Amino acid sequence: ETPGPYSREKKVCEYKCDPSSEKWKQHAIACRAGAKFEKIGITVSITKPDKLYDAVLKWRELDPGKIELEAATAGTMFAAPADDKVDISVTPFASKDSLKACAKDKSTSAFKAQCLETREVHIEMTKLDSSHTCERKCSKGVCQFKDAAIYASGEVFPCFQQGICGGFGSCSLPGPRSGHTAVPFFFNGGPSVILLFGGEVYSSSLETTRELSHDLYTGYLDGSSLSWARLNVDCSVEAMCPEPRRDAAISIVDGGGGSSGKMLLFGGFAGALVNNYLDSDDNSLYALSDLWFINLDQLDSDGDGLSCLQKGICLRPIKWVEMQVPGARPLSRFGAGMSILDAAGQGVLYLSGGVHKVSSGGVGTSASMFELNDLLLFQLRDPFFARCSATGKGLASAVSGQQTPFFVACTDLLGTPANGAQFAVSITPGASCTDCPSTFPPVLNIANGLYRCFFTPSTAGEYQISILVGRGGKAFQEPVGGDPNAPTSTVDDVIRDQLA
Repeated sequence: ETPGPYSREKKVCEYKCDPSSEKWKQHAIACRAGAKFEKIGITVSITKPDKLYDAVLKWRELDPGKIELEAATAGTMFAAPADDKVDISVTPFASKDSLKACAKDKSTSAFKAQCLETREVHIEMTKLDSSHTCERKCSKGVCQFKDAAIYASGEVFPCFQQGICGGFGSCSLPGPRSGHTAVPFFFNGGPSVILLFGGEVYSSSLETTRELSHDLYTGYLDGSSLSWARLNVDCSVEAMCPEPRRDAAISIVDGGGGSSGKMLLFGGFAGALVNNYLDSDDNSLYALSDLWFINLDQLDSDGDGLSCLQKGICLRPIKWVEMQVPGARPLSRFGAGMSILDAAGQGVLYLSGGVHKVSSGGVGTSASMFELNDLLLFQLRDPFFARCSATGKGLASAVSGQQTPFFVACTDLLGTPANGAQFAVSITPGASCTDCPSTFPPVLNIANGLYRCFFTPSTAGEYQISILVGRGGKAFQEPVGGDPNAPTSTVDDVIRDQLA
């Protein structure tokens, strides 16, 4: 039967049912005096509106070629088809004359985009089924084990809930949780994978006991189904992993070009959960300001990363790295927004907002929370003094009147070679050569993360070489260590390779 009125503001001029797709098509005409007629074709199919979105289309201030999508209150505007999805397509059609007029009258690129002869927006939502009877469009879990011998036959064991994998295994499904964060990444620069971190989870089958998590899960889309895997993260030493938390901020950097990239993690909410903790003034929960990253290329370090993502066979452990942040940290917070601008190698991390918790004492004392509206910037690509090292014979000896070099190599906080370092080198007389002149030679970037400095002593004697790195003047610079014969850094292979 014909649906009810489509909009109270605009008259619907025509309803049509397309027999081939069994979907309603509505054709509306702007009814304002003097307005140009623009025919708009809309196809809508809605399923389970009470479970997903009560997704309907609604006209508002109808201008030629302009249409808005929005969620409406619950209603029965259309009968729900049997398929388990929401599918919305919008295609405006404009005549050539109206296109020319539109492009002539408006010069902004945003408006010109609205003037395209044909535009289409397609939104599809599919609910995945995690029950053991699911055959298609499934949310699939497998029993995961740390003993490689169990996988000797290559067989995997499906599961649909925790507690059915025996005493040596666990089901890879994330299970009910809240306050978790998720972000997509491209595995080896190829297929898109969901990465899910932490959250507040139920730790009993009765869903009465809650605890915070720092687990990492991946969701690999294979056809119409999603395969979950719990990653094997090495937390054998507590300090090697972020503590369990919810409402952390995460983002991906360094993805593409065959790399899976790195996931950055900032802040969150940690501690012992209590009832109604957001309304409680108990200080047993606290906000965090730590910054971590995990290199997702570790997933395929043995060349078998797809077995982990698709089958849950994740035998090789991967490790977190806590980033040493120079200078002051932002206020601790949870629920912050984090975004990274790195399309052209800028490596700029933006952090905004969140909720800060102020404590008045130890555990059990009162605390208060307040929302933040700050915006902070952090340079991920800056050379970090603790990841810089100098070497070369020029650090130990030189000949008067002869040009002498030494070298410095730097990586950033993520361990990649860092360019654009700002150095301050000073060569000053030592105690036995008070009349020797001081020099302040420049430092040149000669390769990826590699720098060279030339100096020429004019007088024989003893000198002291100081190498500082960091932007913002001497107050923000830190000393770089070095050795005439070999780089002093023992934490980074990249530095040793550059200075070899």
